[in-house]
Amino acid sequence: MKEIEYTPTPIQRKFLTKLYDMLNGYYVKGNNSYTTLNGYTLRMRDSMSLIDTILYTQRYTTSYTKQLNEIRSMYISLNGLW
Repeated sequence: MKEIEYTPTPIQRKFLTKLYDMLNGYYVKGNNSYTTLNGYTLRMRDSMSLIDTILYTQRYTTSYTKQLNEIRSMYISLNGLW
């Protein structure tokens, strides 16, 4: 069964770019991983690689959904956007 591919909208691409920049900033400061409120550990390099792949190919599949949601959760908790 073939997975469904989605194309990010311009707003999603802008948000992904912002996420990538934030992750890169934390990685440069020496943070290699982050544990979200759900207990999921995100590795910064893996997360940046995923976002970079999505931005480069302009495609994402449903298999990326869990990690993208956890990255979004990290963004919300770090920026205090409750």
